[in-house]
Amino acid sequence: MPEIEGLSGVVTITHDGRPVTTIAGGGCTPKTRFQIASVSKNFTSTLTMMLVEEGLLDLHQPIGYWLPEAPPSWHAVTLHHLLSNSSGIGHGTEVPGLDPSVAVTRDDQLQLIVRAPLQFEPGTRFHYSTPAFIVVGIVAERATGKPYAELLSEKILQPLGLTSTASGSRPQVVVAGHHAGDPVEPCDLASMIGGGDICSTSEDLIAYADALRAGKLVSHDSLALMRTQHSTFLEPDRSPDRRLELTGYGYGHYIGSLDGRPAALHTGDNPGYKSLVGWFPDGAGLVALSNDDSIQWQDALLRLL
Repeated sequence: MPEIEGLSGVVTITHDGRPVTTIAGGGCTPKTRFQIASVSKNFTSTLTMMLVEEGLLDLHQPIGYWLPEAPPSWHAVTLHHLLSNSSGIGHGTEVPGLDPSVAVTRDDQLQLIVRAPLQFEPGTRFHYSTPAFIVVGIVAERATGKPYAELLSEKILQPLGLTSTASGSRPQVVVAGHHAGDPVEPCDLASMIGGGDICSTSEDLIAYADALRAGKLVSHDSLALMRTQHSTFLEPDRSPDRRLELTGYGYGHYIGSLDGRPAALHTGDNPGYKSLVGWFPDGAGLVALSNDDSIQWQDALLRLL
């Protein structure tokens, strides 16, 4: 069995939702709670599709219906664009004043996002954007009249019994994040709903990933839409051994192939943490969580698969 050098965290390979191989290090276990960073976007996409199936949201309705404060340049932006990272909304420093390490109110954060210029015409290309997913979370709140964390709990966490998963604020017990072994100050997640706010365990993520695969959260048609490539990378992203190739983005999924067969996954990278949840050929699944953001684990994960 391949080792993962320097692993502080937990890696589990599953088959049809059942754990078959687990590697842990740094005192972590399948019950250890981590920030899962941008893997949160997969939850956001699932929740959105659940609301679409209920008729509360429309993927192709102009987003201005829910965000009257949006500027005229957003007139063509839809949930489809937001979920597929093709909205034109910037990421990181492309949204001036938006800093995950600085606590701001939800309203102030939204104002920063809507004031920032779009990077391109919506729907014309892929451009990764956490702020776009924050907007999705706000739209879900306005469509339902419920706070995002409450909505996520009601629709996904409680029905699946994910008692170690939390959204919207940092739970009391979360393993400390590191960089190259040195402690990292945790980000305030309260205003990051939809984009990177969730803390969870590998046990809970395995249960979530299997429920999504098995059609327990959204229909198989909706899942197929989530795993359809809606925006395309300028160049494929290939692993060093070229077995894994990612070519674009669906809704909350990177889309590609492993050994030439369809694969879907999402990664996460917050200060102090790295995460990955993936669905691979022949019912194979992968959940990988680390509380050291300097880890390089791609080759070892592929050898495990």
